[in-house]
Amino acid sequence: MPENQQEPSPAGVMRSPEEARRYARRRYGLFMAHIVVGAGFLAAMIFGGSEVIGRHALEIAGPYRFLSRVFFYFTFFSLAYLVVTLPLTFYREYLLERRFGLSTQTLGRWARRRVKKWVFSFVVAAPLVLIVYSTLRMWPARWWLPASAVWVLFAFVLAKFAPQIFLPLFYKLERIDNRRLEDKLARLSEQAGLELEGAYRLDLSRETKKANAAVIGMGSTRRVVLGDTLLGGFSEDEVAVVFAHELGHIVLGHLAKGFAAFSVLIIISLYLGSVVIRWAAVELGIEPVMVGQIENQVANPETMPLLLAVLAVIQFLIMPVEKWYSRRRERASDAYALRATGDRAAFIGAMKKLASLNLADVRPNKLAKLLLFSHPPILERIRFAEQFDVGPPE
Repeated sequence: MPENQQEPSPAGVMRSPEEARRYARRRYGLFMAHIVVGAGFLAAMIFGGSEVIGRHALEIAGPYRFLSRVFFYFTFFSLAYLVVTLPLTFYREYLLERRFGLSTQTLGRWARRRVKKWVFSFVVAAPLVLIVYSTLRMWPARWWLPASAVWVLFAFVLAKFAPQIFLPLFYKLERIDNRRLEDKLARLSEQAGLELEGAYRLDLSRETKKANAAVIGMGSTRRVVLGDTLLGGFSEDEVAVVFAHELGHIVLGHLAKGFAAFSVLIIISLYLGSVVIRWAAVELGIEPVMVGQIENQVANPETMPLLLAVLAVIQFLIMPVEKWYSRRRERASDAYALRATGDRAAFIGAMKKLASLNLADVRPNKLAKLLLFSHPPILERIRFAEQFDVGPPE
């Protein structure tokens, strides 16, 4: 697509490349701002704030109720982080999206959903934190082994039951009611040798004009979801090629490989975290927790910012590799979709509409692509499709 070409959205609204670049620059700036604010928050916690929160948690729970102490510490810590990051979150999720005409939410609806998301995150994370700190208390030297097993199990349960329990808390999932389209997608599933319950419609339009699709669930709960914004603005052939792309992730084993990589990363991260907090707890003079007659510094919930800092640093360092691997998988799924449908024109049309609807940066700079792009930039995907030898699916 030429540099100065304007691409109309399905609704007929002209979204220029200049507007997309302005939107992208704001997003990139917010990414850096979140890193700076998050790092500053953790530093403030490590060098004084954690002790204050820990003291209040101890006063409320008492010295003999360890899990209550951890729970209250995590509650205060989570609320503090929510307050510190709320201005950036508000700007990113509400003001910026409204400024560029992408949001469909009122301020009240955004606030309710933001509170609901925080409560959900807290309810999911709190049991995991309690279990991790229980392992820290019982096995101060090798706590990372059982903690890793629990963390991976938690992640599996979340992924497994996302379509049935978790996603419906925020979105309405319905079977696609277009019989002709449903038959077309069913044929693609059969061609792939997959048994899926069907394709589902996700009501993204409640909060955004952006289009999206995804594979959710694992095993028997696995399904492809398509945003209603995509279903409403794309032709049936374009929807089919997007659906085939998502099928490609299943056929090529991307979900299982991704989960395996995540599991390995968790084990390595928690091991490194155990080494760091054992040393840092001594250097910072964190008060030990008594386990019988044994003093245990690492089990003090005041080590939580240290552990989170280690995980955050590791995540940041591997981000270029993670994004590269993700782009590689997306490219493979693009190839599968082109072969499965044999429809180059529909693929290119879908990419152009995605670029317009989502205000995508089709020509990101190298640093942005390295750190932020989980998919190849749209222009690269279009060029890939133009040069791809469309044949029968593998």
